[in-house]
Amino acid sequence: MVILADENIEHALITKLKEHFDVISIDDSHRGASDTEIAALAVKQNAIILTEDKDFGDLVFIHQNNHLSVVLLRYTFNERNELHEVLIHLLQQKSFELMGKFTTVTSKKIRTRNL
Repeated sequence: MVILADENIEHALITKLKEHFDVISIDDSHRGASDTEIAALAVKQNAIILTEDKDFGDLVFIHQNNHLSVVLLRYTFNERNELHEVLIHLLQQKSFELMGKFTTVTSKKIRTRNL
């Protein structure tokens, strides 16, 4: 499984994820790419998009781009370390169940919607 980390994902989290997963950082390899370009890359790589950008919800639900797999992170600054642990655990346990879904992850709750 490949994770495509959007530019808004902090480098500390990307570093942690790379210990467990194949991660492509948009910030490193495709800086400035539009959401549409990121979506196309995710489909090509069969990757899960990891983002803090709610616009991916529009891309998926309004434009009905149901070939994507998106994990949207929502948290406050004080929750970030806890959220990182929740995310890593989720990806280790259920990564293949996230494919073709839009998942919102907070430090307290995980909500998955089929596309």
